[in-house]
Amino acid sequence: MKRSIRYGSLPLFWARLRRSGSAGRQEGQSLIETAFLLALLLPLLVGVILGGIMFYDYVTLADAVEAGARELVTNQGNNQACYMAGQTITSAAANLNASNIVVTFSGSGASVTGTYVEGNSSKITACTLTEGSYVSVTATYPCYMTIPFTKINVCPLQNGNGSFISSTTTMRIE
Repeated sequence: MKRSIRYGSLPLFWARLRRSGSAGRQEGQSLIETAFLLALLLPLLVGVILGGIMFYDYVTLADAVEAGARELVTNQGNNQACYMAGQTITSAAANLNASNIVVTFSGSGASVTGTYVEGNSSKITACTLTEGSYVSVTATYPCYMTIPFTKINVCPLQNGNGSFISSTTTMRIE
């Protein structure tokens, strides 16, 4: 007599199921854990990359502002000193979009006021430098770096016009 006939087919089915290992398998668990982990770590990785790009832009802008301020204070006798300083800043920040850089001049004891935008020097109102006074050069650059799916902006400064990075250098006119 066959075993399946003698005991029925149900016990044979359960015995085969126990031997095959399909009951209680855990292969899919690692896939689910990986999906949860990637959902948390991917925005973090993108945030680190965007933060690095923003920091690179800031360092580039800060170096350009320092070069522009140096150009400004060494050309005190030139009536185009502010314009030359603005051109130095936009050319020194070669990796940034020059048309988005806004350079602002201000001074204490010197009549240095106005802004410089690439291609528009008419906004510089006065650029008379006095020896021994201090001049401040500030440059701002727009920053649009939002971590995807989180709406977290890694740009440090915000105003009504959006986010930006800024650098200021103050030097004494010699």
